[in-house]
Amino acid sequence: MGYLQLSRCDPRGYKGSRIEASPQQATGNLPSKDFRLFLFRSLTPQKAARNALALLVQNSGTLYGCHTMCYTWLYLFEVYVFFGEILMRIGIGHDVHKLVSGRKLILGGVVIPFDKGLLGHSDADVLVHAVCDALLGAAGLGDIGAHFPDTDEKFKDVYSLNFLAMVYEMICKQGYKILNLDSTVFAHSPKLAPYRKAMEENIARTLEIDPDLINVKFTTTEGLGLVGKGHGIVAGCIALIDRKN
Repeated sequence: MGYLQLSRCDPRGYKGSRIEASPQQATGNLPSKDFRLFLFRSLTPQKAARNALALLVQNSGTLYGCHTMCYTWLYLFEVYVFFGEILMRIGIGHDVHKLVSGRKLILGGVVIPFDKGLLGHSDADVLVHAVCDALLGAAGLGDIGAHFPDTDEKFKDVYSLNFLAMVYEMICKQGYKILNLDSTVFAHSPKLAPYRKAMEENIARTLEIDPDLINVKFTTTEGLGLVGKGHGIVAGCIALIDRKN
């Protein structure tokens, strides 16, 4: 019998776990069901897939007990077969609105003191709109304009966090949960960093997730383009979602 000794510092698994394998398994036959269950029972799907990839990249062609490069490929294949119902998806959202006088500036659901606000049919919260589009895109549900068109008067001056709440309900109905969101706001002025925590908490509360899973960043364009000239504000977001267990 050959074996693999797994440890926590090893990308292949956990300390103290010994996996027995017959020579037949090393020649290219798929491992038994019991072997697969033993191998994966203590791993999350994401960690199992990551560990398999690490094993493949680092150890191809290297002998571990009776396991060869051929078996390494089978190990990677088995991870995806075994966790075939697990599906992580990524979405990207982007929005831009013009700065005008006579409007409130609302970003991430926070009213920010400024002499201009963003022009739009709703409250024109570019950050929340970008988050909505990222989540809709990840779930394959179109975009914010398709669900909340600016031709519909019922969405006139609506608080955009209400849109986000409805988007969250949509992706939940599709069987998804949110893993994390990473967003960036491009603005020349005002300074937005003091409002970061409030924005993240607003978004997290609406999506019923931990604020640690929300990241909001701010930057300028060094005086370039519509943002640099103070004509508008741009926001982008990347969302990672997964099937609920």
